[in-house]
Amino acid sequence: MSGTNEDAKISIIIPIYNVEKYVKTTLDNVRFQTYKNLEIVCVLDCPTDTSAHIVEEIAKEDNRIKIVKHEQNLGLPAARNSGVEQATGEYIHFMDSDDLLSPDFYETLIYAAENAGADVAACSVLYEKKPRKSIWFKKHEILTDPTKKITKTEVAMRGWAWRYLIRKSFWIEHNFSFSELVPMEDMPVMVPMIYFANKVVLCPTAVYFYKNRENSILNAKIDPAREKQRSANRHKARKLFKDFLHEHGVKRENKLLYYIRKYFS
Repeated sequence: MSGTNEDAKISIIIPIYNVEKYVKTTLDNVRFQTYKNLEIVCVLDCPTDTSAHIVEEIAKEDNRIKIVKHEQNLGLPAARNSGVEQATGEYIHFMDSDDLLSPDFYETLIYAAENAGADVAACSVLYEKKPRKSIWFKKHEILTDPTKKITKTEVAMRGWAWRYLIRKSFWIEHNFSFSELVPMEDMPVMVPMIYFANKVVLCPTAVYFYKNRENSILNAKIDPAREKQRSANRHKARKLFKDFLHEHGVKRENKLLYYIRKYFS
């Protein structure tokens, strides 16, 4: 395909909060990807452990690491939004600070996105603790139909932001950003993003290994008021993306039919 740029810069946005046990492994996994034109945007969200020191030491070895510091702890959504503001790549990818990627993750995604002329490339997912929530695309496929984009990406079921390589100009054009509706901050933005993307290309062999270590960027203390707020946030987030689908005439897949299709088709 003429006009492709398979060496386009990718900005990887990684919020950092109290992940001293995992962050070096995660950063090394990114740094030693087969694809090298990377900008690794580490957003230090006021960690209280040695995470910041670890990131700063690695940054001395790798000038692709860009450090963004918050003056106060703002949480995951704000950290991601800060990362986008500082990103200079043609594409952005949101990554959690304790997860891993297949070695050719970015090489596979950028090649697919550029050759398809797609705003979004979607990866497969191995959910370590809950394998039934894993997502394995059966084939490389380019999606343009709105309903197929929503259904085949499973975005209305599994809305995790780190599943996608996203053309930054597309993200900015639509003024996308993450809301404060933790723990479902992804869904209200990912569903519209997939809907509005000109094309979404499915990449079965690019695999994101989701470790799901609890509270890597959230306050781990049990707080009844906080849990009540999280429950309210879930309700608001579900309403937002369901209203969006209804407004645009996209029927959300029935959960039972979803699981039948996923495991028996």
